[in-house]
Amino acid sequence: HIAAFEKIFREEKLNSPISWQSHVTSSTTAPFSDKWMMYQIQLSTQVAIAFYGAALSVTSRRDLGEKYVALTSELLRYAEDGANLMIDNGWLEEPPKASDRRKLAEGKREGRDG
Repeated sequence: HIAAFEKIFREEKLNSPISWQSHVTSSTTAPFSDKWMMYQIQLSTQVAIAFYGAALSVTSRRDLGEKYVALTSELLRYAEDGANLMIDNGWLEEPPKASDRRKLAEGKREGRDG
């Protein structure tokens, strides 16, 4: 994503964000569980999607808007892959669902009639 905006940063004489690659170590010992790391990756992906959405809502530059949409689409595919991985490993709980209003209404009628 840094590379996607790098040309624009240069043209606008802005500093490019620093890559986190310099912080990668050669350690082969996992400091956290796979489940915890997957959660953190999913959370940061969701935050990035929200940031691009917020940025899209306030930009009037078409070139930036197009990049936000393209990168958001990429992040959504990435998040879907992550969610599927979490489901496959049993790490994703079922999200809350809306109540079945018809079933609730039928139950209330049965309770009153009985």
